[in-house]
Amino acid sequence: DSSDCFGYRFYFSSGKSIAIATDLGRIDDNLIKTLSGCHFVGIEANYDHNMLMDGSYPQYLKQRIASRVGHLSNKDCAQMIVSLAESGTTEFMLMHLSKENNDESLAQTEILSKLEDHSFTDCMVHVAPRNEPSIVVEI
Repeated sequence: DSSDCFGYRFYFSSGKSIAIATDLGRIDDNLIKTLSGCHFVGIEANYDHNMLMDGSYPQYLKQRIASRVGHLSNKDCAQMIVSLAESGTTEFMLMHLSKENNDESLAQTEILSKLEDHSFTDCMVHVAPRNEPSIVVEI
């Protein structure tokens, strides 16, 4: 949703890695390849499609958010997380949730349900709080 977004992947001497990526807009093979195999991934679950479309934002803004240069929906985030779980990632943090167009429990439930549908029951999915520090990840 901006011109120069960055994602980060950090490698540790233990051989594990963590990654953070937001403002994605879309999922592509390069992104999945780059984040695959991380121990922990922080990823955006910006909006629920129905909440966005039924919400008060003007139409042009709804279209931009839902576009390939906008943000990831809960559904897209769930698809991405399943792909990453297939590569061995077991812990996720949902980040950059819209205050207007998403709900923490809705996002978490959708992602956990999608993981369960694909038999990934050992994954942990946290939601980053909006106005306070989040959990500390042990790697």
